[in-house]
Amino acid sequence: MCFNCDSARGSVYAYPHHETEAVSRRINVIIDDDTWRLLEKIPSGERSRTVNQALRIWAQRRRRRDAVADMDALRTQLPKVSTAEVVRWIREDREHGH
Repeated sequence: MCFNCDSARGSVYAYPHHETEAVSRRINVIIDDDTWRLLEKIPSGERSRTVNQALRIWAQRRRRRDAVADMDALRTQLPKVSTAEVVRWIREDREHGH
């Protein structure tokens, strides 16, 4: 890991030697007292990892929810297809080795 200091701004930037090496970012967030009471029960060395994991899970759920909403919107624009028609398509695909 290499570091670059910007003394005029009081910042330190970290960047990897290799492109596959992960870079961490320090951010400041404001949380309410209820959330802090939950976080303070987690050992200080594990808080960042816990918050990272929670944010990653939240982001995955958000992307999935948005994808479902996009598919639902698309579904309203497409013609209706019967179950029998779908079954016929699947059988044809299987007959052709798909």
